[in-house]
Amino acid sequence: MNQKIVDWAVYAASLAFCMVFTWYAGRDYNWDLFNYYLYAPHVYLNGQLGTEFMGASFQSYLNPLPYVPFYLMVKAGWHSLIIGLLLAAFHALNLFLLWPICKRMMNAAEGAPRSRYFLALLCLLLSVANTLFLVEVGSTYVDVSTSVFVLAGVLLLIMGTDEPARLMRYALAGGVLLGIGAGLKLTNAPFAVAACVFGFLPGMQWMRRFRFFVSLIVGGIAGGLLATGHWCWLLYREFGNPIFPFFNGVFRSPDFISVSHRHERFLPESLGDALTLPFRIIETYSWIYTELSAPEMRFAIFFGVGALLVLLVSLKKWWPALRERLDAVGFTASQMAFVAYIAVGWLIWMVMFSNGRYLMPLTLLIGVGCGAVLNRLLPQRLAMLTLVLLIGLQLVQFHYTGRTRFSVARPWNGAWFELEIPAKLKNEPHLSLSMGVQPDAFLVAFYHPDSRFVNIVGQYSLDLDASGGQRLRRLLEEYRGRTRVVFENEMVSGEISEKYQAMRNMQLNRFGLRLDETDCISFVHTGVPMDLPPGNVSGRPLTDAERSVKIVSCGVKPVSVDQAIERDRIHAAMTMDKVQQACPSRFTATSPVVFRDRHAWARFDLNTEIWLRVDREYIYAQFSGKPGYVIASRDAFERGEAGIDCLSLYKSWQGSSQ
Repeated sequence: MNQKIVDWAVYAASLAFCMVFTWYAGRDYNWDLFNYYLYAPHVYLNGQLGTEFMGASFQSYLNPLPYVPFYLMVKAGWHSLIIGLLLAAFHALNLFLLWPICKRMMNAAEGAPRSRYFLALLCLLLSVANTLFLVEVGSTYVDVSTSVFVLAGVLLLIMGTDEPARLMRYALAGGVLLGIGAGLKLTNAPFAVAACVFGFLPGMQWMRRFRFFVSLIVGGIAGGLLATGHWCWLLYREFGNPIFPFFNGVFRSPDFISVSHRHERFLPESLGDALTLPFRIIETYSWIYTELSAPEMRFAIFFGVGALLVLLVSLKKWWPALRERLDAVGFTASQMAFVAYIAVGWLIWMVMFSNGRYLMPLTLLIGVGCGAVLNRLLPQRLAMLTLVLLIGLQLVQFHYTGRTRFSVARPWNGAWFELEIPAKLKNEPHLSLSMGVQPDAFLVAFYHPDSRFVNIVGQYSLDLDASGGQRLRRLLEEYRGRTRVVFENEMVSGEISEKYQAMRNMQLNRFGLRLDETDCISFVHTGVPMDLPPGNVSGRPLTDAERSVKIVSCGVKPVSVDQAIERDRIHAAMTMDKVQQACPSRFTATSPVVFRDRHAWARFDLNTEIWLRVDREYIYAQFSGKPGYVIASRDAFERGEAGIDCLSLYKSWQGSSQ
């Protein structure tokens, strides 16, 4: 078999598949895209870090470099399909790198039997047959872009293990690539750390092992600095925290609460949860390890077969036939290290995140991992048959998820963003105060270049007297008379309804502002991810009208602070403080700011994603996007006659994720 012909055929097929699937899947339209995917590179490239503040909430300060190519293509006015195909071509590099990994793990070297190449091809197909990879191919998510660097680093470490004379240079280069992957997106850090397993190969001399770790660590630091060093320096210079606002419990920047943010949405609560996670993700439910339904059985196969192999190896000295079989197909050093890498990478990911999108490198490598353990346990033909069956089951599961994109798939018709910005907003510099959990910070990229954007009400709400208040005060002063507010879906028959006017004015009260109803502009944003309208219980596709939001931008005018509203807000804040003191483990990263949210005063915890709301009668809790529920009568709680069942609070939150 001509290896070069096979290789080029695989590469061509991989590129063609990614591009054709991208065309079929449609243009990706997702929540994060409207929040920070455009905002972050806009601020970075225009040197506005010191003149903007929290435009896309705390996500404003994630490394903007991975989003720069998409931003530049959008700003250049390229057709959405061209952008999508270029992204898909880059994402195909994951498969280019997987192929040599598959060949090495299946011993498909030059002159090997054709069955080895077939095994390698099945491993590649099983790697591709996963929902999380498919919904991100050709999309704006960068998990699938940054995984390219992780896979390249893993490939080099495997090559170094197979070629001991070159191990140190491969360790250095692999460390650089893994460092770049982690630097571009910190959620890749578990897979950089897991690379240490390649230094624990049996029989490696201690000095050689020491040199390996030095090479890997030096390379990792160099790669990390290359990918994020400049951005970290800018953050440190501006805020005193090189990874602002994260780990602010350590760096204590005055512009953010002094806590270390940790997303707890999918983290296992117990040892039992952790041990069963590879098997629980087989379920078709959403919110097990990712927001969408993405049933995944390959990790269960990998860990199940791996555990069985460990058991059999421990028994082989008492079972001659078993010893003969296992010794005949024993792992090479690189195979052993690769299998250990997947297991350790999974463990670190699970402890740190347990979020499926952040598992992207392993969702690609796990197909090869399954092939490695199955080929060790089973006769070759049976291993092949099992891999074919797994590929079929994975694809059937993907089909029945009923989606080709993580959020919304839109037709490839012109520009990526489906909206027309009013001339006033494009031509006149102004400060936009965004008032919503979805900040719509992407808008600033289409506004006047001297416009600024601040999310004052949302995931991390702001106040003049809270963390970051001085920056907000400075912006309000600079744009006095040129300040507007922006929010969604609150205009009826061309006017803002009275209930929304009252709510927005209560939110603005503490800033000494109110809406100027005579200066409101609205425009339609089509295709936005949102829930089904109340009348749609059939599961039918939504119309463009149902997939649209009306964005409203209104001027504001100065007023005196209404002291009655302010007293009510302060009273609600005191009640919430007592709830948080009663259940400190459920409220570990809560902004002290309280704002009006329709019928109640509200506050949000960044770690547990619990909304705490207080109206005149009750205290409510709500997990993001789920129905709220009463946790206590307000009067009874304030008088000390009713407590908070913190365990039930957690169980209700966790249960809503299932």
